[in-house]
Amino acid sequence: MSKLDLASLPPSLQSVHTRPLFVMRLDVRPIISVGNTPGLNRRLGIVPAASSSLQQSTPRSPHAS
Repeated sequence: MSKLDLASLPPSLQSVHTRPLFVMRLDVRPIISVGNTPGLNRRLGIVPAASSSLQQSTPRSPHAS
């Protein structure tokens, strides 16, 4: 197998840029053990309140470089 030459790739594929898509905040009450089931111990976490925020992004043209 040949070694990948990054210079042969288009500029948009030569590096990876990431950013969070959203932030989620959960208020979780203490875990409740509801008992054993075959293979595992089932537990629940009640979420009485939650909030999220979505990062707005500018749509990109499919032809953008």
